[in-house]
Amino acid sequence: PARLHGFRRECCVWTVKARGTPDRPGLGLGLQRRQGAFCDGVALNVPSEGQCEALATLWAREMLTAVYQPVWVDLGPVEGDAETPARGSGQGKLRALTFVVDETHPQYARGLTAQQQADTIYAATGQLGTCADYLHNTIAALSDAGISDPSLEALCRRPDRTDGR
Repeated sequence: PARLHGFRRECCVWTVKARGTPDRPGLGLGLQRRQGAFCDGVALNVPSEGQCEALATLWAREMLTAVYQPVWVDLGPVEGDAETPARGSGQGKLRALTFVVDETHPQYARGLTAQQQADTIYAATGQLGTCADYLHNTIAALSDAGISDPSLEALCRRPDRTDGR
């Protein structure tokens, strides 16, 4: 577990293939720069053996449409967790590569309300499945890592959804 200060996780990237279509786009997650915000997640250590292959795979997935910008960041511990890699290593901050949404890119979904996000998510299906499953799977994976994301969880509780969940 690790905390990234100055960023937040948001459903802010239009997807017209993976979890949507051109007629009914879905929304993917992106990290957005926001002063005073933070994002809790999981830092993955890629061993030096196989590092080039792992980074090539990651790059191909995240940089497919250039909606993200690769950024080196400093991660800190999640509040109250003395065993995060950053604190547990005795080295203070942990340097990591992440991908931040490019807010000038045409796929950036600017200014959507929470209700508009929920309506979009629960109506979209693409080549990789439903956008709603993507949201639920993300929340479950975060929960398995001991992380809560109240804004994503709130999208699941929005009124007027048509999926029956």
